[in-house]
Amino acid sequence: MAAVLAFVALAATFAFQTPPFLAPDETAHLGYAREIADFHLPTIEGAPDIPDRATQWQAETDSREDDRYRDVWVANHPPLNYVAVAPLMWVADVTGRPDGGLMFLRLANIAFAAVGIVFTYLLALEITGGARRVALAAAALAAFLPQGLGVYSAALNDGLGFAAAAAVLWAGTRCVRRGATAGNLVVLAAAGVVAWGARASTMLLSVAVVAFVAVLAMLRRGAPLARLRRGAIVGLVGIVPGAAAFGWYYARNIALYGDIGASSLLLERFRRTQQGSLLEVMTWGHRWVDLYHKLLSPSPLFSVKPPAVNNALTILAVVGLIIAVVLGRTGDRARRRVRWRVSRLGVLLGVLSTLLVATTVAQHMSGGGSAYARYLFPAVPMLATFAAVGLDRLVPRLLPAAVVGAMGWWAWINVPTSVDLDALRRPRDGNRGMPDALRMLPSSAWSRNVLIGTAVVATAGLAIIILTGLVERRPRRA
Repeated sequence: MAAVLAFVALAATFAFQTPPFLAPDETAHLGYAREIADFHLPTIEGAPDIPDRATQWQAETDSREDDRYRDVWVANHPPLNYVAVAPLMWVADVTGRPDGGLMFLRLANIAFAAVGIVFTYLLALEITGGARRVALAAAALAAFLPQGLGVYSAALNDGLGFAAAAAVLWAGTRCVRRGATAGNLVVLAAAGVVAWGARASTMLLSVAVVAFVAVLAMLRRGAPLARLRRGAIVGLVGIVPGAAAFGWYYARNIALYGDIGASSLLLERFRRTQQGSLLEVMTWGHRWVDLYHKLLSPSPLFSVKPPAVNNALTILAVVGLIIAVVLGRTGDRARRRVRWRVSRLGVLLGVLSTLLVATTVAQHMSGGGSAYARYLFPAVPMLATFAAVGLDRLVPRLLPAAVVGAMGWWAWINVPTSVDLDALRRPRDGNRGMPDALRMLPSSAWSRNVLIGTAVVATAGLAIIILTGLVERRPRRA
């Protein structure tokens, strides 16, 4: 798929052109992966065993002035991501990598996020009843999200979280549109297992999606007992496998740290203070606008907005989405001049899911947590779908293609190039120069040019496909 190719090329450029351990959390996530590879289950206050050959990792750890950042303080996350990358840690040992496997972890994060882009495409297909051009536009919008390129290319676990959220939303929408059949419930359960093992936020999202599908099953015609039985079956099949696979980890967090995500302990550990009640944070309009702008920034920490960006495009997308939902049809047409039908219940599921994600972010911020845009990633698959449907409804083909092209351009001009490592300063180094072992880039200018060229060609292909269309099928009935 062109969207996946463009994403992988751009994200790999970020990964290969970013100095080792530039992202502040990479040491902790690498430590988690290393502990799992050594068959140890880490704790938040435990330090990882750094291999002797991992000279860059050791230099980064030695330069830390705060002991709290030397531990595996991300051990509040469930272990699926780190179990999946454990073999890469063994390969790093065999090959004697000086970074301890950091680059392998970055590439794994990109691979997981690429899977999420595929599921975003499938989600948009379900929402629109098979409108491939709209689905491709949704996948491209998710692929070119600037914040995603900056985060998915780091050695973090956001790629798997994004993929798990997209898979759960797709599976839930599939049940909504096609019915909670045995096969669809198995798919929903499988996606739920991954969501439970990825992050606490995706676990909560999975439970909410299953609950929505269960309520719809109970609202179908039939005797009251039969309705209750249908809802119970959906709930059991959708939730029990994930709870059986990873529920023990959340119970462990409660026993060790007091809550499922160890939020209280971590906020106290890093001396964060209460920012207000959940309701107060939810109504901070300026903070949500800032998070929106950060989603358009390639930097995980700073807001670097595209030139002349404002909320006009978002307003247009929302207006177009409302029109599509009211009329029940997309803006684009099939060859037989028939429009695809938009699933209103699928859109409702998306709106409720987005509100849930926003609530979890608000809860984190209310306790004093940092307002990182990456916490909104579980909602990105549905938001990208909504944007594609809305833009297509207003100006079919042309407007989605133009937005995809503009986002691709913004991604190209923000790839890390000509980084002067001697001039680079990080707050955690006391604004002094980086350790000598970290003053290197993993790749050359030649490889960067190849990756950027691949992304440019793939983006051009995306715009052409969205404008002209793929091999079309007849629209599915709602």
